[in-house]
This record gives sequence, C-alpha cells and structure tokens, in this order.
Amino acid sequence: MAPTSFVYPRTIKVTRPPAQSGVGAQAYGALARSGETAVVSDVAASIQARNVSKPNHVDLPADGKMSVWDIYISRGECQRKQIGAGDILSRDWITDDAGERYQVLTNYWDSLGFKLTCEKQEA
Repeated sequence: MAPTSFVYPRTIKVTRPPAQSGVGAQAYGALARSGETAVVSDVAASIQARNVSKPNHVDLPADGKMSVWDIYISRGECQRKQIGAGDILSRDWITDDAGERYQVLTNYWDSLGFKLTCEKQEA
C-alpha cells in the first residue's frame, strides 16, 4: 500500500490493454482485464470529479451518464515510483482502491506531476 496523505489520499494502479491486431474486417475483440499489462501499482493519487452529468449521445432509457474525472499524481510520488512523462498513456486503465475503473483520455505532465483526465467506466 502506497503512503497516502491529506492531498493524495487514494491509491491507484495503472494497466495497459494489449495492442489490437489485424487489418480489415475482424471479429469483435472485447477488452478483458486478464489481458492487461501492469504499468505501475500502489500509487498515491488524488481523484476529483470534473463533470458527472454529460449525457450519453445515444440517449437510450437505460443509458448511464458519462462522467469525467481528474486524477493527480504528485511529482514526488512519480519520482518514488519511477514514473516518467511518457509512462502513462491515453487509453491506459486506472483502478482505484475502491475498485472503480477509469480510462485515461488525456495525460498531462508538468513540473507538479501528472494530471490525468479520465472517463469513469460504469458497470
């Protein structure tokens, strides 16, 4: 378990789905968690809601709403875990300590660490 703080109270792990292969018409290849590769785990982070009410574009009665979240990882934590600017990529998956899953939409690195804009995946 990563050391947590008041500012970064959550623990996350980052995984990467396997590369999609094939050209042209292919059978549906759903992503399975078992095929994901671990990028880094036990990382202290801050998870903050950005927009939790954006409607689904299809607008079916049973559709959930798309929710966008920002996940912050401090530069100090990146140094402790040896996470560099190119280590977390768009389309990587983040699982938090509560079992919630997020897909990385954008990965922004600066002098403070990572800001990852993610879409929360609903079951």
